[in-house]
Amino acid sequence: MQIGTGYRVPGRVTATFEDMTVAQALRHAWGELAELPPSVADGRRRLQASVYRAADVCFLATSWAASSVVEDYTVPPEKIGLTGLGVNRRGEPACDKDWTHPRFLFVGNDWHRKNGDAVLQSFGELHEQRPDARLDLVGGGVPSTVHDLPGVVHHGALPMGDPQAQRRLAGLFAQATCLVVPSRLEPAGIVYAEAGSMGIPSIGTTVGGAADMIGDGGLVVDPTDLDALTQAMVRLADHAMAQEAGARARRHAEGLTWEAVGLRVAERLWRAVTDTREAPE
Repeated sequence: MQIGTGYRVPGRVTATFEDMTVAQALRHAWGELAELPPSVADGRRRLQASVYRAADVCFLATSWAASSVVEDYTVPPEKIGLTGLGVNRRGEPACDKDWTHPRFLFVGNDWHRKNGDAVLQSFGELHEQRPDARLDLVGGGVPSTVHDLPGVVHHGALPMGDPQAQRRLAGLFAQATCLVVPSRLEPAGIVYAEAGSMGIPSIGTTVGGAADMIGDGGLVVDPTDLDALTQAMVRLADHAMAQEAGARARRHAEGLTWEAVGLRVAERLWRAVTDTREAPE
């Protein structure tokens, strides 16, 4: 099994594993691929196509990525294995959470891609209706003007390798009534599953695979539609709606662990290697 398709390995490749294709990255001007000369980008795309076609199974994290492998690369659907992704941080739902006062949490180091400016604008409109609402921002690139906005608190980057910072972030998750990360593009978004595992609903994006990670435990919006984002935040500022969505998010997140991903991979690989329909118990 190879992680990624930017290379070939000697011998038979049994499976690939990814959360986004080159075709999707080029379409959405993602990262370094957007800077490549057209001839080089086309070469990367053709290489990926050859690796997909040679593989016995193409594992994809979300149905969004899977659709690209089938539609952009004409790979037969029966070669696709949907896996989901697992959470990197776990926590229990806070038993004493006050759902009556909406507390939104934004987590993301890429302020532009995570659509932070839109979150600030929509929260500003919400705050006029709900002065008790609060928005906690975690990440880098946040404009300094946020310190002057009512109800908004910036907590800095809180890196994953810093235990003290992670304890602070865990405290913010414990107090949050909704995660809001309506990215311009989100291939999957493990943070949605992490929020769900703690009983917190999410507002995510329609661009990418966020819908698979959020399930019925929240809402997805067009990241270019500010009104839709504002309305989503208004809806999940309602304590009863947020609490019900949080319970659904927790149930959905039960299948988004690395153990669950590993079992899906193992079962699908067994079927591919042995040419059988069922894996042994």
